[in-house]
Amino acid sequence: MPKFSLNTELLAVLDDMPDENAGMLFKAIKQYLETSELPSEFWLQIAIKPFVTCIQSESQRRSEISARRSEVGRKGGLAKAGKTEPKPEKIKPKKKEKYQPSKDGAAFAEWFLKTYKPESANINSETLLKWASVYDDLITKDKKTKEDVVNAVKWAKTDEFWKTNFLSPLKLRTKNKEGIYYIDVFIQKAVEHLNSKKRSKSELAGTAPLPGQLRHPITGEWYFPDKKKA
Repeated sequence: MPKFSLNTELLAVLDDMPDENAGMLFKAIKQYLETSELPSEFWLQIAIKPFVTCIQSESQRRSEISARRSEVGRKGGLAKAGKTEPKPEKIKPKKKEKYQPSKDGAAFAEWFLKTYKPESANINSETLLKWASVYDDLITKDKKTKEDVVNAVKWAKTDEFWKTNFLSPLKLRTKNKEGIYYIDVFIQKAVEHLNSKKRSKSELAGTAPLPGQLRHPITGEWYFPDKKKA
């Protein structure tokens, strides 16, 4: 049978209660302690309610004390045995893999450097890596074709305004004031230019090769390979 401390203030209800009814109330309290069942009589249900609240609160308090004591005892036992609680294993965040440019991405960066590098620009290997990354993102994420990218760049570098303001491929994946990516702006302009000149896309990419020329994997243009120094 659960124990509980009886608040004397609760007993004030007995002052105006006949002895017979008081006896019935105490029997109802005993029944509740043993079975957790409430009496069937309505007046007893009302009378016993404060006692039930007190019993439930006391039971909750004793359960919490018992749980705390149990936890203290468990930790004390571990300390005596020279053991410690296992620390939760920390999940190490995965290291971000270093970007490796595709073959075409690297070729695009080299082509842009050799063809359009401004004399004042300070280009290093990190810059070329970013240019290659932009090209790879245009192909894989933005679903552009090689021809789209090359024609967009070529148009921009022949336009009176953009040839001096388009200095890096990074521009292609930024947006203008209207929220349109510059790659899409340049592609549209390139198409309009081709249509106005009635030239085919293959003409923009290059013509027939001369003896000794190689075809560039990105632009499709024919070029003479650099001779290696002896």
